[in-house]
Amino acid sequence: MRITLFLLILLALSSCGPTYQYLTVDSSQLPKDQQKLFTMENDTMQLTYEFSGHGGQLTITVLNKTTQPLSVNWARSALINNGRSFNLHGRDLQFIPPQTSISKVTLNLNESGGGIPRLPIPDTARTRKLYYKDGSYVKYKAADFTEEGSPIQLKSYLTFLIGPGNGTEFTESHTFYIGEVIHTGIVPGLFGAYHEPGDKFYVWWQ
Repeated sequence: MRITLFLLILLALSSCGPTYQYLTVDSSQLPKDQQKLFTMENDTMQLTYEFSGHGGQLTITVLNKTTQPLSVNWARSALINNGRSFNLHGRDLQFIPPQTSISKVTLNLNESGGGIPRLPIPDTARTRKLYYKDGSYVKYKAADFTEEGSPIQLKSYLTFLIGPGNGTEFTESHTFYIGEVIHTGIVPGLFGAYHEPGDKFYVWWQ
């Protein structure tokens, strides 16, 4: 098979550069939409979670579907990572007027509590091939995990207030886990298996 100049450059970068792991987030509770975002919807709100970018940036979007005032109490909200609780960034109380939405980057998983460790790839992990338009390809390792066997398990805990005055408090909580880990030396801009969807992020080590 003919090896192109592009592939030679790619192989050189992957052999001498940093090591990357691309992590896919899954949930047994929430479905993913076309953008791979996790969405929960009821009569009160539409709640959307996005995990993306370098380090796992968690963006939470809340749509107030009611005709009443709705607020997020960030001071009483957290993300739990393998049993450890981390506060979400933001003002203590964020107001969401009726029929409007807010979107907030709440934390970066790799910058919270010591960061994301280099996850082990089992010897039994299958080798995959990433093909390019000219027919050339590079190989990389990938491992799949069940929710019970995942090395990283996440849980959101969000506190809301609805109604006039002091409002009525209620909470929403959802679980997530790492369902796939890809191990490669290929940078995100050249790795065709990573398109910055709402359920995948990456970490790297020099």
